[in-house]
Amino acid sequence: DQSVPVPIDSSLKITMKRFDMSEAMGAVGVDPSQGMRLAAVVNIEQNGVATEQKLYSLLKMDKGAMNFEPEWFTVPNSTTQIGLARVVRDQQNPEKSQAMFVFKDATKPLPKNRDIFTVEVSIKPYINLVWFGVIAMVLGFAISIARHRDELRRKRNHRTSPDVIKPIVLKSEKVVAE
Repeated sequence: DQSVPVPIDSSLKITMKRFDMSEAMGAVGVDPSQGMRLAAVVNIEQNGVATEQKLYSLLKMDKGAMNFEPEWFTVPNSTTQIGLARVVRDQQNPEKSQAMFVFKDATKPLPKNRDIFTVEVSIKPYINLVWFGVIAMVLGFAISIARHRDELRRKRNHRTSPDVIKPIVLKSEKVVAE
């Protein structure tokens, strides 16, 4: 077991002991359809005194992605809060699974999420050739449509003009039998 100092409070050390999945599916006060409640058992050492504590996180599945929501634990006689942020399971050897913890000072507000809008501006030197090709294709299409329409008009006029339509007179000959 490796003790690690808490980054925001040097008087605290945290040691990961094990995972406790006994409340994973039937968590008290948690609807199973809302997620699974995972726990990590840790030792929190404060001024040489160690206490065992369970840190919880609610695992929710959202569109195939796993989202962990830590349940914040406030260390007694301190403003430091600790949360279980993620469990990284080792499929081959569950004993080697890892936990990621997050820390915050209860007296300081969390920074607000900022919306970020990113724009990338770049210069493409040969883009003019692409535009030239697009314009050439559109002009070619327009010319072919105009020619096709003219040909259809000529054929229609050719069929209906009086010069082209000549009446055919058929005379019947009577054959008289003798």
